[in-house]
Amino acid sequence: MKLVFAMKSAIWCLAIAQTLLWGSLYYLFPAMLLHWEETFGWSRSEISLALTLAVAVSAIFAPWAGRIIDKGYGALMMGLSAAAGGAILLLLAWVDSLINS
Repeated sequence: MKLVFAMKSAIWCLAIAQTLLWGSLYYLFPAMLLHWEETFGWSRSEISLALTLAVAVSAIFAPWAGRIIDKGYGALMMGLSAAAGGAILLLLAWVDSLINS
């Protein structure tokens, strides 16, 4: 009985963490779009290309990520992904130009 409760608790913790991480990382982009447009003078289509490329890369690597989850490393992958997302957000503070500028 304790094992079942522990498993349910772990699943709920992972579900809540996933929702918070996804919301924080995914919805940060539209929240910052107008700021980047005003601050840097980039066009909305130039900025939106970044999100398009990110979604495309996500789609390409989805089968690989699914295999990792199926092998039982879902929690580890989520933790490492959260750390990578946080590191990328920190690096975002130093962006001052588009790659093609």
